[in-house]
Amino acid sequence: MERDTLMSKPANFIVREPPTSVHLRVSKTGTPILGAISAPEGSEESLDCVAKGGNPPPKLKWYLGEREMAEAQSGQNAAGDFVSTIHLSMTRGEHGKSVRCEAKHPALTKMVDVKSFLDIQYAPEVKITKSSPLRNLEEGSTVTLSCVVDSNPSSSIIWYRDGSGEIVSRTAGFELLRVEREQAGRYFCQANNTLGSSNPQFVDIDVLFAPVIDSVGPSSKVRSVYGSKMVLTCSATGNPAPTYKWIQYTSAGLVVRGEERDLVIDRLIYDDEGSYECRAVNKISRQAQETRSKLIQVDVYGSPKVTEKVSEVYVTRGLTGQVSVEFCSDPLPKQTWHIDSNPGQKILISEGSSHEGYKVLNATKSAKSNCYLSTLEIAEVKDEDRAEYVVHFENEHGREIHTVRVKIGAFLGKETLIGGVIGGGLTILIVLLFLICCCAKCSRNNKAEKRDQESGSVEVWSTGSVNSDTERSEMSTSTAQTQQSTATHQSTATTSSHNTSHSGLSTHSAVSASTQHSILSFNTRHSSTSPRRSVASPGPCSPASRAVSPGFTPDLIQNHCDKKNVSFTEDISISQECMRGRVATPPVSYNDLCFPKTSNYGSMRKQGRCDILSRTNIKKIEDIIRENELAGNNVRRKNYHVNSEYQFT
Repeated sequence: MERDTLMSKPANFIVREPPTSVHLRVSKTGTPILGAISAPEGSEESLDCVAKGGNPPPKLKWYLGEREMAEAQSGQNAAGDFVSTIHLSMTRGEHGKSVRCEAKHPALTKMVDVKSFLDIQYAPEVKITKSSPLRNLEEGSTVTLSCVVDSNPSSSIIWYRDGSGEIVSRTAGFELLRVEREQAGRYFCQANNTLGSSNPQFVDIDVLFAPVIDSVGPSSKVRSVYGSKMVLTCSATGNPAPTYKWIQYTSAGLVVRGEERDLVIDRLIYDDEGSYECRAVNKISRQAQETRSKLIQVDVYGSPKVTEKVSEVYVTRGLTGQVSVEFCSDPLPKQTWHIDSNPGQKILISEGSSHEGYKVLNATKSAKSNCYLSTLEIAEVKDEDRAEYVVHFENEHGREIHTVRVKIGAFLGKETLIGGVIGGGLTILIVLLFLICCCAKCSRNNKAEKRDQESGSVEVWSTGSVNSDTERSEMSTSTAQTQQSTATHQSTATTSSHNTSHSGLSTHSAVSASTQHSILSFNTRHSSTSPRRSVASPGPCSPASRAVSPGFTPDLIQNHCDKKNVSFTEDISISQECMRGRVATPPVSYNDLCFPKTSNYGSMRKQGRCDILSRTNIKKIEDIIRENELAGNNVRRKNYHVNSEYQFT
């Protein structure tokens, strides 16, 4: 019996099975890695990640630390295990990092991984750290050093000093308490392990200390002949290196003889004898540190020496005179004075002896080392003792001859000296007073000249005889018109012409001298030029004025026109135009002269009137009046409100 059959398409049934285990192993040996992966620095290792079982095969990933690494190769081995391999280069920087293999599979609910750590072994490296700066390290300070080592496996540490090889410490820390100058130097730190030794690292410990003089010489006492060469040596240590200075102790004080390590004197003289000291100096923390050596005594010996070949000595007539010569010698020489007493006869006097009023005293020590004074004493000095005296010095090393010129002077008594001092003082005082007076006078003249320059010229009308009150009124009117002309600078010519025609007045170089009591007015013979004057009027001293001025007699006109320079002695002042004669200056009003606007010349005012002191001489005015009276001219005195005026008729 046939049946109808229905058949489906074939289907695949896959069973997913997770891996049973994942582990790491060394590729070369196949040894499973149970702990750290140890390898020396610089080597290369291959690692396998093995996943057992699993359907389908799991996906394997490698991580070094947090960094994903690319696998070298992967696949399934004969046992059916899935294997992934990587290659690692062992470097010091990778030491201690983790190596991890991660397996992912669809049948796993969570990720499965396996990991290990790298143990890279390397030789030590060291570096030195300091707890404090080692610059400007002074004695007594504390130094702490530390030797920091980088190695695997761990290392042993040693500190040793350069040069001696002495091991000063076997620990990482090294400390010097109260460091001394002897501990200065270079110190090394070195580490050792199973793979080798580190390169040694060093540090320099520089200890600052004051100079120490090691030697000075050639010996504590040096004896050299005059004129020879001498060398003194000095050796000192210090940090920083010291500088040197040689000091000589003399009777005058300390003298710097050199600033080098060795003192070289090419040619010895007696002044070089004395005590010498070497000084070594350096600076620590900006403070000078000085060390002094023991003294070296230098002794110079040789023939006698006198600094000057010829000298002069003054002695006083009638008194006992002494002629002294300083000489230097070692040993002390024999001294002999040679004296020419009579023509052709010479007296020789040795030390400690005398002859005919001459005596040679024993040599006395002077202030200088190895130097002495040889003295010839002359009793009751006479004019005949004026001469040249020769002294001979001689010892076993040589001889020296010296000449002394003796000059004779008169005795000055105490009274003479006092009188001379007093006279000199008085002379100086007189000279000083004279200079002070000259300065004061010059100062006054300068101030007066400055006042005159500021004041300018004064223009005052002068006239002939005025015989009535009407004429006096005309005079006042004329003066007022002149002041108005000066102030406004207008109508000068008209005013001048009007005044001249009525009263014989003139504005041409009129000169006025006023005192506290009176004013004498007259005209000089010259004419000043004024830029404000358009019409010139003849003055009374001109030929025309002499002919037409009835108020002036010929003799009076001649007398007062000829007198150009007039000086006065009472309390009088005069304008610059009056003093300088023919110099033309612009006219200035009476008020401008008496009451100047400049504050510096307020002194020109005096009790409401012009102070014209020291510029004129009132006696000259009296002489003019007297001459006119003798000539028969009438001289009358007219009083006005402010002052009075002399007029001639």
